[in-house]
Amino acid sequence: MEFNDYSWVEPKSDYKSKYPYNDVKQTESGHFQEFDDTPGAERIRTQHRTGTFTEIQADGSEIHKVLGTNYEIIAKDNNVLIKGICNITVMGDAVMDVKGDCYQHVQGSFNQVVEGDYNLLVKGALTLNGGTETNIGTLAEGGDVNIQASDRLVLQSDLTVHGEVLADSIYSDGSVISGGNITVDKNIVTCKLTSE
Repeated sequence: MEFNDYSWVEPKSDYKSKYPYNDVKQTESGHFQEFDDTPGAERIRTQHRTGTFTEIQADGSEIHKVLGTNYEIIAKDNNVLIKGICNITVMGDAVMDVKGDCYQHVQGSFNQVVEGDYNLLVKGALTLNGGTETNIGTLAEGGDVNIQASDRLVLQSDLTVHGEVLADSIYSDGSVISGGNITVDKNIVTCKLTSE
């Protein structure tokens, strides 16, 4: 699985000022504000002496750069509409803490690539449904898929295994078909048990 490359770099300032179109106000410490009416390069820039700035460029694009820690506090609701591609790059850790419920609706495909481990902890019930099929496997040769239940593992269909079946007990209303050996230490209760 691969992602499309939507990598980006910080755009440069749209500075093409010509006298006398650029109106600049600068303070003693180095803050400044520009209102630039240069034809074809109309621009507004507000900059703090540390370099943190906001610039609105001639085509309406906006650059907002913070050379420190950024805080955004919204007392009520927040609505964001992005009609193009959204890129978010986090160079460190990322934490999203949702105090209520969380919903995601994806009308296309949902793809995730995890270069390290993936850990999922659900303290309530976990429901996983596939519309047509559900595939679980390992990429590494000899990798295992381990499923552990404190009581019973219940499958609502026949079970076909292309290898050996090793179990303490098997209880099945349908068929259990294995491409290898079937080894059961205790009980077998099934309508059909087949070893091919």
